[in-house]
Amino acid sequence: MAEPQSPDCPTIRLEPKANARAIRHGAPWVFDNELVMDRRSKAIAPGSIATLEDGERRPLATVAVTLGVGALADRVSARLVLVLSMLLLIAGLLLVTVASPGVLGIAFGALLGASGGAARVVEATELPRYFGTLHIGAIRGVVTALAVAGTALGPVLFAVGHDLTGDYTAVLVASTVLPAAVVMGALFVRLPAHMEPDADGEAHLVRP
Repeated sequence: MAEPQSPDCPTIRLEPKANARAIRHGAPWVFDNELVMDRRSKAIAPGSIATLEDGERRPLATVAVTLGVGALADRVSARLVLVLSMLLLIAGLLLVTVASPGVLGIAFGALLGASGGAARVVEATELPRYFGTLHIGAIRGVVTALAVAGTALGPVLFAVGHDLTGDYTAVLVASTVLPAAVVMGALFVRLPAHMEPDADGEAHLVRP
């Protein structure tokens, strides 16, 4: 993200509950669930340059609007979107072993952000599709809790790996095993069979 520049750019605004401090301190991406996605925001063409504002309409940064993965999820299997997400994550983990400030550092941030964005698209579209909406709050709560736990535990594991090997290269390469396993699961694990959601928004799994 760059500093806000042109007043002619379209604007896109953070939700009041979103953490603007992270953006001010250099976070390289913002997800759509942190944005006010009104009619004007949705009308911004993918690839456009826009001014990002905080919840009080103060300019934060100049950003590129990328909605490509969301559109992709409407056209191809969610398996492929999940595979794409994990391949981007693997590429980012391997790239950071040689990355340095500058172009490679920006590329790492872009890969990591694209991977996280694709994974969120799969979560947002496939959980309601397979489990309906009646208990979607509880289901997404469990998913979020696991994600937060992983975020908290990850730095500890990376620090231990650094202490054991003297750098982060080995632990970064080893960590690619997890997204690689997800790729294999996405390609070969059979999807749950289910009936269409009923009038209450509940989808019942069909037991074999």
